[in-house]
Amino acid sequence: MKKIIMSTLVATAVSLSFAASANVTPHNSILKGEKHFLTGYSAHNLDGTINVVVEIPAGQTAKYEVNKTTGMLELEQKNGQPRFVKYLGYPGNYGMIPRTLLPKDQGGDGDPMDVLVLGPAEPIGSIIKARPIAVLDLVDGGEADYKILMVQDGSPLAVCHDVQCLDTNFPGITTIVKTWFTSYKGRDEQGNFKLQAKDFKDRNQAIQLIGDSILAFENSHTGEADKVPLQANGNPKLHYWPASKNNGYKYANLPAKGDSQLDELYGTLSLPSYIKYYEVNADDQIMLNPYLQVASKDHPAILDPEIGVYNYIVNAEGQVAVVQEATHPMGRKYKNGYVRPEDGRKKKVKVKGGKKKYPKEKYGHTSGVAGGVARLGGEILFEDGVWIINNKSGRYSKKNIDRTPEQLANVAKLIQQTVDPAGKPWGEVRYRLAYGNEATQAQFKDSKEIQYLDTKKKKKPFVTVSLK
Repeated sequence: MKKIIMSTLVATAVSLSFAASANVTPHNSILKGEKHFLTGYSAHNLDGTINVVVEIPAGQTAKYEVNKTTGMLELEQKNGQPRFVKYLGYPGNYGMIPRTLLPKDQGGDGDPMDVLVLGPAEPIGSIIKARPIAVLDLVDGGEADYKILMVQDGSPLAVCHDVQCLDTNFPGITTIVKTWFTSYKGRDEQGNFKLQAKDFKDRNQAIQLIGDSILAFENSHTGEADKVPLQANGNPKLHYWPASKNNGYKYANLPAKGDSQLDELYGTLSLPSYIKYYEVNADDQIMLNPYLQVASKDHPAILDPEIGVYNYIVNAEGQVAVVQEATHPMGRKYKNGYVRPEDGRKKKVKVKGGKKKYPKEKYGHTSGVAGGVARLGGEILFEDGVWIINNKSGRYSKKNIDRTPEQLANVAKLIQQTVDPAGKPWGEVRYRLAYGNEATQAQFKDSKEIQYLDTKKKKKPFVTVSLK
């Protein structure tokens, strides 16, 4: 639920206790946590929740903020005096998401993503889990100022995943939040509020803003020295995660392991057949996808037709992890060609207009489970006005012995129960035969049920799976 950081509080004017730290008026105070508050914690958790560092507990007025360099919480100073909000205390736990950045060259303020977490007051320096539900769109001095609105995991408000739910079940909260943020800075010389609120943007935009800010941070903190060194021929050394050698498509002829209901429904747990060289850092850790959503009936993932391409993977708990494709910070372009990590052969580079085009190195299915074990995976694609579900996952599903059409049907039902299609209809469920096991391919050989994504060349065969 939360982690209370055992911290050291240092003050130059008065001695502070941890519990009373936000209720006094020191000239200068600093809170040191167990870890660097900005860089020491991940933004996402495997369960899809977001980590938030509490800078200002609900009900408090002392303006504490994480110092991006030292990673400590410091009481802000203005004109040599500590800052306190001259208004009612904050209506929720105010803080920031670690390992995020809003770049100034992209219209941001150069600081981490600000959030307001609705729920019980938590001590300053706490790390709490929360889920985004909206974005409060503010204007401060003519500039955009976004605040992510979140609900604390495990709190009574956690039943809601959008502002409509809040307004229905907890009437008045959104009005309180808007009123507080537009009022706490007071009015200007003309009598107008210094802060103005447009309205709440929806949860999908909150997910996009958080994901963008995570990518911006990782890109700004990743240099050539952090990437896998290139070989003498200019290509990267292939990286296989040692644990991945125990499973995957190379071992598809081994009997499926496990006998639980989840194994039967969605496939037995399997490690990815390989890890791409750019997905792993020096500690053999794999980043979670910046746009990760873990779907459940209580907290459905949401799709965006404008994005249109998603990967999904069923995790060990039988939940669907939904991720977007995004260029990986550890990737790069290569001068001398490109190596496919799954088979080690060079891939031809297309040349158009005298310029070489290289494949983009993106987050894949592994980024939904941090490279751990998972079940059947594939894609959710928006095509011709409907959402298509398939089994296209090269590392978790391709040729695995128990990744059957029946299991894809079960996964598709799970997706349709726990993923919000944003008002668009669900379309076909397509079992891509190239990603099926040998028995399934033999079953449909020369079958009239086979269709092709490339009809002219009769390539990319699939069969439509019924959910009845």
